Amino acid sequence: MKKQKDIYKVKKAINEAKEKYDITHLTIICGYKALYSGLIDNFFSNCDINMVVYRNELLEREVIGKDILNNNKLFLFISEAERPIKSEDAEEQGLLLRLPCKVGDTLYRIDIDDKIENIEIEPFIIEYIVICENGNVLFKYDAYDGVICHLENIITDKPYLDDYRVFLTQEEAELALKLMKKPEKLITLTIGSNDYINPFDMK
Repeated sequence: MKKQKDIYKVKKAINEAKEKYDITHLTIICGYKALYSGLIDNFFSNCDINMVVYRNELLEREVIGKDILNNNKLFLFISEAERPIKSEDAEEQGLLLRLPCKVGDTLYRIDIDDKIENIEIEPFIIEYIVICENGNVLFKYDAYDGVICHLENIITDKPYLDDYRVFLTQEEAELALKLMKKPEKLITLTIGSNDYINPFDMK
């Protein structure tokens, strides 16, 4: 009788093996090719952005077989990657996210804090675009804390952290800055009892 294959995700298989065994090494095999082979700690601790994307993709693959050697080496045999969804199919399924800018583009940010006297436009080159678990889309200028703004701040013009307005072009930022710096005209009128002045006639 043919043994039924274990069909579940790589993530689940690793967690179950770590609960029962002292796993130190991990090998992930697809077909005749090892997609990863090394210390399991290195597999999860590597924070390089390319490795993070690669790791997340592997963790969601289906396991079609597994083996444990010497109680510390886990071998997982996984399925091929699913066929990428075409953009037109993704749009029909509501899976396509259209962004107003891409990696390599420049965003222009203005600090609108009233306490700042000399307001300047700060340009930031987008190095990373991150989709968080809560659905927020972040534009970042480095891989750590360098958040320029959220997608919401660009679309709705809602200030990021209540202090920063962000624009897609330098022209838009310059216009906004000009309007912020334009002083309001204060007009003092002294009107007699019989006088009438139409304010729209004043220059």
